[in-house]
Amino acid sequence: MVPYLVLLFWAVSLLVVSVKWAGGWAGPTCWFIAPWVLQLVLLLLPIFSYEDKLTFDGTMFVMTCLGVVVLGGLLAHFVPIRRSVSAQPRPVPLWILVASLAILGIIGQVLVFVDVSATGTLSLQERILGGAQDLIRSAHWQRMEEASGSNLAKLAFFLTPLTVVGVALYRSGYRFAPRPARSMSLTKWLVYVGAAMLLFNAFYLEGGRFNLVFMTLLLVASHSLCVRVGAIPRPSGGRKLGRRVRTATLSLAAGVLALYLATSFITNRMGATNTTWELLLYKGHRATFTPQAERFMAIAPGVAPLLYSVSYFSTSIPTLAYYLELSRDEWPGPFHGLYSFPLLGIVQSKLQGYAHWDSWNGIRQELFTPLTSAGFAGNVWATVIRDLIADFRLVGTVVFLLCGGFVASILFRYAVLGRRPEALAAVAVMNTGLGMSALVNTLFIPVFYMSLGAALLVWLAGVASAPVARVARRSVAEAHRRHA
Repeated sequence: MVPYLVLLFWAVSLLVVSVKWAGGWAGPTCWFIAPWVLQLVLLLLPIFSYEDKLTFDGTMFVMTCLGVVVLGGLLAHFVPIRRSVSAQPRPVPLWILVASLAILGIIGQVLVFVDVSATGTLSLQERILGGAQDLIRSAHWQRMEEASGSNLAKLAFFLTPLTVVGVALYRSGYRFAPRPARSMSLTKWLVYVGAAMLLFNAFYLEGGRFNLVFMTLLLVASHSLCVRVGAIPRPSGGRKLGRRVRTATLSLAAGVLALYLATSFITNRMGATNTTWELLLYKGHRATFTPQAERFMAIAPGVAPLLYSVSYFSTSIPTLAYYLELSRDEWPGPFHGLYSFPLLGIVQSKLQGYAHWDSWNGIRQELFTPLTSAGFAGNVWATVIRDLIADFRLVGTVVFLLCGGFVASILFRYAVLGRRPEALAAVAVMNTGLGMSALVNTLFIPVFYMSLGAALLVWLAGVASAPVARVARRSVAEAHRRHA
């Protein structure tokens, strides 16, 4: 427990530094560090006993990784960026941009549904009523291997992430400029429909729940950025108390719903009612329930699936510790970025003429070998640090995280000081990925890197079109002046 206590103290200290000097609670370094604090607190609770624990060297390395991210954020604040005091002109109204992204995202979701219906082995009724989430997940991976090259899948791959960009842009930008009530009402429903379809596809077509966690964090990230730039005024007095009560109530309700969905998802995914949760916990996460947890389960047997679901949020650091104990020869890789950045592999596969999916999946299986060869589950969350080491080794990981913290903080400062909704949407997506990196590497997950890339392109397009919009606005004003 001592390494976890030391790491917790270090992470809390870095969190304080991030809040005070590196962007506040909405800053990227804060979003990167805060989940580490929460996971370490969960590890210290008397619920699970993990076989794998951080050694002194492992603890020092993790502390270095966390520290360089915050250091990069602090260095970014020495870069001069001009503050914008007025709304930036745009040639296309914001509600039209949001509606367009939402519609394209919905088209992508429909294409995913059509593609799965044409190439999948399970019917929609079997997916919804069948109950076994593990069958859906197996069918999804089989489809990825056999039908990943279909035209519908390729088009859906590019259109689906626009749903996320539409949600982020709507939540980050609808509070700024005046907009037609009917138009924004229609836009709101388009965004909600797209988000609902994204979650439906995640549950019943892919057998996963990553998108649920991702979209939830995205809403929180968008809200925190709006508060940071003053688009949402901070209440005072009685209004402040009322908002806190309302926020606490909604957070509690969302937490209860998330736990329920997680528990029912795990139960359905296992496809059995007499599952030995202790065995699953050991095989999947190399952990056992503590005596306190066992006594609690004896009183309330139905709580076992819930505790098993909670273990997903505390297993990443012990899994990282498992890999850090490997010798140099036992470590998978180095993959030189081909695992964490699949787009590099796609380009390389096109140039050299081989199947990208087979290559990336082979890298993935090699990464899991230290676990699977010992009889454990391989597809276990292990933080972004494990995957970066597999790609770039120890020194490369530290350099990557330092540069990542610097670049992320630069983008954050541009978004906050420039007050462009497109920029805030891109940073909201970026912060969401950073918020999950203490659990899992989001860099190779399409819903993250494709939506972030699309959001950055929308931001750059808005910046590039601003001079055109400024000239058009000046011309219209001059024409009105002449007419008057």
